[in-house]
Amino acid sequence: MKNKFIALLFITLSLQTIAKNDSTSVVKNGIGISIAPMFSMPTDPNGNLYGNSTKGSIGGTAALCQNIVLSKKQNFYLYTELGFQTYAYINNYAGYSSGSLTSSPYKFVERTNYGYFSLSLQKVIFKISNKLGMFVGIGAQASYCYSQSLTLEETYIVNGQTKTNIYTNSSYHISPDNQWAAAGVARLGFMVNPVKHLSLNIAPIFYYGLNPNLVFKNNNLGYNSLGLNLQIMYSF
Repeated sequence: MKNKFIALLFITLSLQTIAKNDSTSVVKNGIGISIAPMFSMPTDPNGNLYGNSTKGSIGGTAALCQNIVLSKKQNFYLYTELGFQTYAYINNYAGYSSGSLTSSPYKFVERTNYGYFSLSLQKVIFKISNKLGMFVGIGAQASYCYSQSLTLEETYIVNGQTKTNIYTNSSYHISPDNQWAAAGVARLGFMVNPVKHLSLNIAPIFYYGLNPNLVFKNNNLGYNSLGLNLQIMYSF
């Protein structure tokens, strides 16, 4: 029994030493924050979530993120995000003239806010040095819509005076058909470890809206998005 205990202790210490002294990997466990500005297009131009708008939207994400090393030798790791996502669809309409009233073009903004969780399997495919590598990742994201808002901004001239009116309507009671969305995720970027406990990752990222028949029963029609993801992480 004593010999088995000593053997087990030796194996445990050896594995810890190997992990600690593994200088062949740029991958480390870490936790931090992630931000990503992005541009999106509805997967269905005639979807009921955004009316009949075919224009793209601007948006972005902000999240807590984490790297979980699966294999230092193979440079495999899991990457997760839990955060907030917002999209704003902007439509501009032509003005009109009626008697003494002249309206300039006005702006109609539809904003949709989500909470989301993303998980992807990633791998460093090209190691430049112990502090720099190129990685690729593929995974999926689930998003929950918790609010929508509509804003109308109108500027007009009446009797020679310019006035601006802004009308806003927000809703936290989202139709079940519009609450959930799912997307496939792909990213390709660089991982930089400038100092011992700091990791910076930057990557173009693509989201592909998944068909409702493949995921949630009441999955909204979703969106395709392209963005630039920046991660700042404390590594350990």
